[in-house]
Amino acid sequence: MSIKLKKWDYIIIVILIIISFIPYVFFKGLIGEKTAQVYAYITVAGELYNEIPLTGQVSRKEFSIDTKYGKNTIVIKNESIAVVASDCKDHICEDFGYKGEVGDVIVCLPHQLYIEIKSNETMSKNQDIIAY
Repeated sequence: MSIKLKKWDYIIIVILIIISFIPYVFFKGLIGEKTAQVYAYITVAGELYNEIPLTGQVSRKEFSIDTKYGKNTIVIKNESIAVVASDCKDHICEDFGYKGEVGDVIVCLPHQLYIEIKSNETMSKNQDIIAY
């Protein structure tokens, strides 16, 4: 037994498919991904040392932070940041690896270095809206 579809059956199917995308378009505009700028805030001894934009940073940039507490070598690449070398005795800050998500931190306690990833938006794409 075969079912034959008529002209109006096809029209109804197409209309239902189009209607099914309305919630997607609505919610994407309401809570969708925005063009948030992501920054790495570098703090030494509680004072803001530097604010570095990570959004759009795809090339490798390397610089050193040399303070009275010690020296850290920082690398920025692929919209993320890492401490790749440090002259402290435990080198735990090097184990954090590359961080680029909002809320990530890198800490070097002997050098009083604190790197936090922040955004200029209140919520990032990976944060749950229910948590607020």
